Amino acid sequence: MLNRGHSRMLKFKYGAQSCTRDSQEPITSRCSRLNLLFQGKSCFLPPSQPLQAPPPLTREGLLDSLLTLFEECSAPELMKIKHVSDFVNKYSEAVSELRELQPGPQDFETCGVVGRGRFAEVRVVRERATGDVYAMKVMSKDTLRGLENVAFVEEERAILSRGTSVWVPQLQHSFQDKDS
Repeated sequence: MLNRGHSRMLKFKYGAQSCTRDSQEPITSRCSRLNLLFQGKSCFLPPSQPLQAPPPLTREGLLDSLLTLFEECSAPELMKIKHVSDFVNKYSEAVSELRELQPGPQDFETCGVVGRGRFAEVRVVRERATGDVYAMKVMSKDTLRGLENVAFVEEERAILSRGTSVWVPQLQHSFQDKDS
């Protein structure tokens, strides 16, 4: 079935025979791995290949990417491009709902400051709805933009999101605003 240059495939399972002789991974297995990937529990590599420790794709990373892409596409000069404006119009309600659901600074009250560094401050915060206590690292975007190499920020986030050690706290939430 073709529709405006896009193909759509309907999945029907008929018998156990395969139409091709490829030794590709089954779709159901790939879908399971995709779900694990969204949960940050798997890498891009199939289980048969050795791990090279790429940072896992996390829900927060995907949301940040989608929201950033949407924000960039919403610029007036890009909205003049039909495909870009179609994208923005199609997903504007979903993005609004995602923004409402995502945690943000408004969900926490600051109890105190644990430490200050060159570009960040670590605060003890309490979630307003539950009373749960967290450490929140607040980084200044202006200061980070002035640095030549900010790869360490991505590396730190990847390490914290993996949560593979009892000595390293696991990243619970990640969000940003205009300043931090």
